[in-house]
Amino acid sequence: MGEFAKTIGKAAMYEQLAEECTELAKASLKMARIIREENPTPVTRKEAIKSIIEEYADVKLCAVELGIRLDYRIIVRKADRWRNRLKKQKAEARDEMPDVRKTNTEPIEHRSGIWTGLLSKALRRTFGRGKSRHTAIKKAENSL
Repeated sequence: MGEFAKTIGKAAMYEQLAEECTELAKASLKMARIIREENPTPVTRKEAIKSIIEEYADVKLCAVELGIRLDYRIIVRKADRWRNRLKKQKAEARDEMPDVRKTNTEPIEHRSGIWTGLLSKALRRTFGRGKSRHTAIKKAENSL
């Protein structure tokens, strides 16, 4: 536990974490409104991005103070789960398509998709460039 958490107490630090998570959620919802352009907001895209980054930093700071460590095995598992959900959704959408379109559809590999890109970026930041996913996961497992 960090010095700030020791000073205000563990319960208060968890309350602070919850508050910061709520502020991050609010900033993210504001960005969704900007992207959708369905419900106008006076906040600009630049302000929304700045707010998301600031609130994320607050959440991360609280987690560090509480000694909460990020487990990259969980990130890998969740990224795989998201990728599988997308695959399943695309397959279900293909199954619902008229027969004429079904014949031209092939399974799509999502490994180059956004989730893998984010995961690769996180792993590169943590373990350096040029590491295979398997090597990075093994290193993450060994670091725990």
